[in-house]
Amino acid sequence: ADHPPTGIDEMYDYILGQALQRLNGDQSTRVLRCLHAVVCARNPLSVPELAHLLCLTPDQVRYALVALHSVINVPDRKEEHGLLTTYHASFPDYLTTRTRSGSKRWAADTGATHLDVFLGCNKIMETGLFFNVSGCSTSYASNAKQPSRHALPSYLVYACRFWIEHLTMSSISEEQATQDVWAFFRKQFLYWLEVLSICNHADVASSLAKRLEVWLRDKHTKRNTESTDVTRCLRLLLDANDFLIRFRTPIIRSAPHMYISGLAFTPPESEIGQAYHRLLKRGVKVDTAERLTPLPLLKIHEKSHVRALAFSADTRYIVSIVDDGVRRWNARTGEKIGQPPQRPDIPHSCLALSPDGSRAASSSGRNCYVWDTTLDHRIGRWLKVPTDTRSVSSVVFSPDGKCVAAGITMPEGRASVICKWDVDTGDPIGQPFELAGSAVKGDLSMIAFAPNHKKIAAAYDEGSPSLFKRRDSYGGQLTWVNTVTGAAVVEKFPWLNSAVFSPDSAFVVYGEVRGILVRDAETGDAIGQPIQGHTKDVLSLAFSPDGKFVASGSADTTVRVWSFEHGRLGGHRVLKGHIGLVKSVVFSPDGHLLASASSDGDICIWDAAQTTTGHTDSIGERPRHTRDVTLVAFSPDGRQVASASLDGTVRVWDAHTGAAVREPLLGLGHDSSGCWPIAIAFLVDDNKINLVSCSTRDSRGYNNHRGPAINVWDMETTRNKSGERPHHGYWGKDGTYNVYVLSPDGKRIALRAKWRKESSIEIVESATGAHIVDIDMSSQANLTSATFSLDGRFIAACFNDLTIRVWETDTGTCVVPPLEVKTSETAVVLSPDGKLLAYTSDRWRCVHIWNLQTHIEQSCMDHTHMVTSLAFSPDGKHLASASYDGTVRVWDAQTGALVLPSLRGHTGRVWSVAFSPDARHIATGSGDKTVRIWDVTVGASHRAHSAELPKLIDGPTCPNSQEDRLADEGR
Repeated sequence: ADHPPTGIDEMYDYILGQALQRLNGDQSTRVLRCLHAVVCARNPLSVPELAHLLCLTPDQVRYALVALHSVINVPDRKEEHGLLTTYHASFPDYLTTRTRSGSKRWAADTGATHLDVFLGCNKIMETGLFFNVSGCSTSYASNAKQPSRHALPSYLVYACRFWIEHLTMSSISEEQATQDVWAFFRKQFLYWLEVLSICNHADVASSLAKRLEVWLRDKHTKRNTESTDVTRCLRLLLDANDFLIRFRTPIIRSAPHMYISGLAFTPPESEIGQAYHRLLKRGVKVDTAERLTPLPLLKIHEKSHVRALAFSADTRYIVSIVDDGVRRWNARTGEKIGQPPQRPDIPHSCLALSPDGSRAASSSGRNCYVWDTTLDHRIGRWLKVPTDTRSVSSVVFSPDGKCVAAGITMPEGRASVICKWDVDTGDPIGQPFELAGSAVKGDLSMIAFAPNHKKIAAAYDEGSPSLFKRRDSYGGQLTWVNTVTGAAVVEKFPWLNSAVFSPDSAFVVYGEVRGILVRDAETGDAIGQPIQGHTKDVLSLAFSPDGKFVASGSADTTVRVWSFEHGRLGGHRVLKGHIGLVKSVVFSPDGHLLASASSDGDICIWDAAQTTTGHTDSIGERPRHTRDVTLVAFSPDGRQVASASLDGTVRVWDAHTGAAVREPLLGLGHDSSGCWPIAIAFLVDDNKINLVSCSTRDSRGYNNHRGPAINVWDMETTRNKSGERPHHGYWGKDGTYNVYVLSPDGKRIALRAKWRKESSIEIVESATGAHIVDIDMSSQANLTSATFSLDGRFIAACFNDLTIRVWETDTGTCVVPPLEVKTSETAVVLSPDGKLLAYTSDRWRCVHIWNLQTHIEQSCMDHTHMVTSLAFSPDGKHLASASYDGTVRVWDAQTGALVLPSLRGHTGRVWSVAFSPDARHIATGSGDKTVRIWDVTVGASHRAHSAELPKLIDGPTCPNSQEDRLADEGR
C-alpha cells in the first residue's frame, strides 16, 4: 500500500542527508552498503560478522556507521559480539519502501543488497568449508558428545544458515545463479551440512534446498527458454534434497555419519554420489535397491501429533491441525505461513478439518464446536446437539465443506444418531438420523460422507481396546445411511479404522486390520476379498480427485498408493518416510501432490505422479520379513538359507546373492501371525529337498489346545506335503503333542505327549510321523529344552531340576550321567560327534563347554548380555553364540578363546545362529527383521564380513575403534 510522507520520514531524510553530505563517492557507497546490509540481514549481525560479509575490516564498518548512531545501535569496541540493530522498526521499512524513501540515493535496492550479502556468504563458504570443519574425532558419539570439537566462526555459521535466503531474494541473473549453485552443491554441499548439523540447524536444510529449487525453476520458467545448464542444476538440487530427506536423522544427530553412513548408502550414479564418493577411501561399499523407493518432495516437522491435514483450494498451502492449534504451510517449500491461529481453549477428543482447510471442528463430551482457521483470532460457534446426548464421539466435514456431521452416542438402550449442520450458519440440517437396529454398545467411531451427500458410512466399536493391543476378538458394525430416506444397512465387521467414498459416490473403501475392502455404496455388498499389503492396521484412506488411486496410511508407518478401477484395487507402491503411525493422508485438489502425517509429527509431501506410476505389488519393496526372524537354517549344499519369522512365514534365500528364491511359505501358525516358530530344517527325502518347520503360538515352545503346526514343503513345487494336517500334526492319540526340537537334518522330531507321563519324549520321523523310539527321561522334573546332535544320533535335554541328560536316539540309552547346571532356563547344543555339550547359565550370560567323555568342563565364556542361541560348526572346531546385545561371537570349542572379533551388524536381538555345511559362513536371524550371512573363515582376515538378506551390504561390519579417525578420512 502507498504510504504518504510522515513526520518520521522527514526526520529520517534529514539524518541520512547529514550523514552523507560531506562524503565522497567511495565513502558514501561504503556507508550505504553497511546500512543496507544491516537492514536486510536475516539475523542481527555483529560488527566483525558484517565486516566479513562485505569484505571490510571492523574499523571500516564502525567508521561507516559512525554518523548513524541516532538510528542504528553500534556496539563499542569492547563489545565484540554486540549486535548491530535499528532503534525502531519503521527505519528498515522506510529504507526498503519506494513510496517512502522515494528516489533518494539512500533508498535500499533490496535485490542488489541481498546479492551483495550472498556474494559475501559464498566467498566465506569457499574458504571456510572443508571436510571435518567441525573437528569431530569419532563417529561413535553424537554431535553433543564429541570429545573435542572446533568452535565455528559466527560469520561462517551465518553464511551457512542464510545464503539461500539472500540468493533467492537477490537480483542475480539466471546464468550466474545456475553457475554458483552448481559449483556449491558439487563441491561444498556436505561440508555445508556438517556446519548446519553441528549448529543444530540441519532440520531446515531440506526446506532450504527445496526453496532454492523452486526459486530457480520459477526463474527459468519466466524466461521461457531452454537451458541444459539449468536442467542439470535442478536435477542436482532434487538429488541433494533426496539425500537430505533420506538421511535426515544421521545429518541432524551426528555430522560424522553424514559421511560414513549417508554417503555410503547414496547410489554412486546419483549426482551427490558422483560428486562425493571420492571421500569414501576406506568406507563401506553399498549396493542398495532403496533408490527405487519414491522419496517425499519435502518434510515438514511439527512438534506434536498431527490430527488431520488438508490442502487449500489452490494447492498452494497445506493446513495441519494439532492439539494446540492450526498451522498453514507453503506446500512447495514447507515454510510456515504467518502466525498459527489458536485453537479455541476447550477440551477435545476429536478434531477434523474441512477439505480446503479453512475450517476446523472439534468434539468433546457432549459438545461440538466449529471455527475459522484463516483468522488469527479465535472465532467460531457451538453446534446444537440433542439435549440427551451422552457423548459426541466423532466429527467429519462433507467433501464440499458445506456441512459438518457428528456421531452421537445416546443413553443406554437407544440407538446412536448422526447430526448434520450448516457450516456457515451453524443451523441443523434436517433431523438426526437414528441408526435403528444397531444395538450399539460402544461409540460411533467413524463417519464418512459420500460426495453426492446421499450416503453416510458410519462405524461403531463393540469394545474399546487400545490401538496397540490385538483386535481380532473385537468387532463392530458398519452402517450405510441413506440421507434422503433415513434407511440404514447394518453389517458386522472385524474392525474399522477409516472409510472413504469414491469421487463418484459409487464405492466405499474402508480400512481394517491389515487389510482394505471395497464395497458397493448402494448395496453395501463387498467387492472381492480384503486386499492385504499393510502389516498393521489401516488408519487413514484418501481417493485421488480422478478416482483412479487410493492412498492408505497405516500403523506400520508406511503409505501405500493403490490403483483403483471398476471398484477393484490393483497394484500398489509403498512410500516410506515416517517413523510413526500414519494417521492422515490427503491428495491435493489438482491431484499433483499427496500429503501424509503421522504420530511422529512429520508431514510428508509426495509427488503424486511419482507415486502413482509403474504400480506393481513389489516396486520399491524387496521381499523381507515384517517381524522378528527367530530361526535360520542352511540347506545341505549350503546354497540356500531358510528363515522363519513371527510374521508367520518361512522364506528361502540364495545364500550367495541374497535373492529370495521363491514366494514366502505360509502356515507356521493357526492364523499365520502371533505364532512362535520353534524348529526349521532342510530334509533330503528320495533325493528331493524338502523343508520342515514346526511352530506354536506359545512363546515358550508349548502348543495351544489345537496342537503344533508341522509342515513339510517340497522345495521344487512349494507344495505343502503335510496336506490337511499341518495345524494338528499327525502323531498321538488326541493330537496334543508339544514339539521340542527338530534334528538339523530335518529327519527326526522330538515330541512330548500330554497323554504320556511328563518325563517321556517320543522320537518320530518328520516326513511320515513313524515312531522311532520312546525315551524315558527317568526324571519327574519338567523338560525345559532339548537339542539334537548334527547327525541326529544324540539328543540332550534340560530339566527344571537343574540337570542335563544325553541319550542315543536310536536306542533311547542314556550315554552320560546327569550334568548339573545352575539354571533350568538354558540353551543347549551338542557337538557333531556327540562328545561336547555347550549350554548357557548365570541368567544366560555365560557359555559353558562340557566334555561328555571326561565329565569335565573345558571352557566358560562370558557375554555382555543374555545368550539366545548356540551352534557348533560341522567340524566341531568352533562354537557360535548369539546374544540379546545384537552380537555374535565365534569361539574355539577346545580352548574357549575368541577366534574372531564380535560380529556386529544387527540392530536388534539375535535370536538364531547356524553354520553352513562347509563351516565358512554363519547365518543369523534377528529382531531387526533381517537375516545376515557372515563370512567367518578363520585366518583369512582379521575381520568377518556380513551381508543382509535381501543382500544390501558388501563390506566390513565389525568396526575397529582404532580405525575410526575422521581426520584421516576423505583427505
